[in-house]
Amino acid sequence: MRQITVVAPQGHPSNYADRACADVDPELFFPDDAPAARRAQRVCAHCPVLAECASWAKRAGITEGVVASVWMPAATARKSSREAARQRLDHVARTGEPSQWVSVNPGEAVWRDPAFQHEVFGLRAEVGLTWERIAARLQVSPDTARRAYAICTGAGAGGSDGLVA
Repeated sequence: MRQITVVAPQGHPSNYADRACADVDPELFFPDDAPAARRAQRVCAHCPVLAECASWAKRAGITEGVVASVWMPAATARKSSREAARQRLDHVARTGEPSQWVSVNPGEAVWRDPAFQHEVFGLRAEVGLTWERIAARLQVSPDTARRAYAICTGAGAGGSDGLVA
């Protein structure tokens, strides 16, 4: 029987021995829901090769799962969600900083992230979800979702949009 050796391409994150995910089950990075995605994102949050991983993911065209702290939506997701994730991945590749959606510190001001604001806007204005459903989907408080929406729309702190709660 012949043995096959698989070698990761140059720049592939598995080539970095000091990566945070070295001893983590790869299945963690293909979550079924937001809480599972947050667990994967927390693994990436303090990774020393975060920027390299994000750059590789961009070159490789990764479209699903959590990579470099960014939860990439499925190909069937809304185009605006996929674009917002690509913008977050670009930011991580440029700065080496984890996606702001990662709850590294409790109370982190995620509502200030433009990509997060865009996602909230899409869920509220385009899909018509309630603040509570948006909060549950994005794993934030309804008030955080309202703040992001208010900034995105220029509606002020109240975020009044004429939609039902």
